[in-house]
Amino acid sequence: MTAKYLLSIVSLLIFVVGTTHAEIYFSDDFESYEDGQEIANEANAWEVTEPQDNPVGGGIASTKQAHSGNTSAMFDAAQNMGFPFAPLTLPDSYAMSTWFYHDPNQDPQPDAVVILIPDTYPEGGNSWIGMGTRIQAVNLANYSYRDKLGSGLYEDSGIPRRQDWVNIVFDVGPDSTGLYLDGKEIYTATIASSRYSGCQMSRTPSWGVQTGEVFIDDVILAGTMEEIIAAQAVSSADKLAGAWGAIKK
Repeated sequence: MTAKYLLSIVSLLIFVVGTTHAEIYFSDDFESYEDGQEIANEANAWEVTEPQDNPVGGGIASTKQAHSGNTSAMFDAAQNMGFPFAPLTLPDSYAMSTWFYHDPNQDPQPDAVVILIPDTYPEGGNSWIGMGTRIQAVNLANYSYRDKLGSGLYEDSGIPRRQDWVNIVFDVGPDSTGLYLDGKEIYTATIASSRYSGCQMSRTPSWGVQTGEVFIDDVILAGTMEEIIAAQAVSSADKLAGAWGAIKK
């Protein structure tokens, strides 16, 4: 673990604990990686996950886009990257926030998703909930979500895709999981916190989608959604630095 990474985490903890009394279980702003590095090869927590569409590797550190700082994680091929919750001691309620970017003008659009996995990390199989840009969605103009333990279908979030960072938040409780996009509640699943075994960010070339790039940044696993919202202060739709840019300052 580099001194730069440690300094970033220490600054994050000092700011959040001092202002919102948040409990931070995991965070990564990807600033500790060099442009072009495969993150799963360099990090202690992140790892290449499978078997979804035989991934060729994990996310790549990139300076092409960044929600905060200069670096994010880019996915431009059949890449899956995640981390297990097993090493963490999580309470009955917690929240995970991820910033997600894609260019909706890419043709074809990338097929990508951010998911939480109950029971069977890292495979997931037929057991996950997530949000992203899936070409199987009914309305390709909007972000879509899927609860494979529920209807199993890719549902319409009602929020248009745009060339900008959007904030995906999972609000996990002892009896249910809320899925939020830019602060708007999109869906509630009857999946208890005790079932989750890990998270995954993936891009797949399935269904004929072979090109396009997506990015994630500022991943954080914290005590409550309220603590994340308090830290963020503003929505990504306001085109400001947002959560972790404010924390870094």
